[in-house]
Amino acid sequence: MPGTLIANRRQISIVSEEECALIAEKMNIPEVRPEWLGANMLVRGIDRLTELPAGTRLLFPDGTGLICEGENLPCVHPGKMIEQFYEQDGLRKKFVPAARKKRGIVCSVEREGAIHTGDTIEVIRLS
Repeated sequence: MPGTLIANRRQISIVSEEECALIAEKMNIPEVRPEWLGANMLVRGIDRLTELPAGTRLLFPDGTGLICEGENLPCVHPGKMIEQFYEQDGLRKKFVPAARKKRGIVCSVEREGAIHTGDTIEVIRLS
């Protein structure tokens, strides 16, 4: 029916400041930037973001809704970017083990809307 909103299955990659810092610490480097991980969004304050189960909903103040599809598994590509940035051989091999359960999540759009810097996120976990 025209005008009816439907779920958008495009995926969005979300990482957390806390988990990026943990990856950097494990790799013994100053920082891991979200863009190196291919992230579309950086959040903070969601404990163990990467471990949120599929089906968890993230709701934003204007009603925007995202559904967690699961963990964004670590791969070698971000490791290559990190290695190039720091010009330090061997970093690419450290990335995958350092990023396990810390690389963030992928979500699909359940309800479209606008997400703004500083928005609070309500996390609704499955029971």
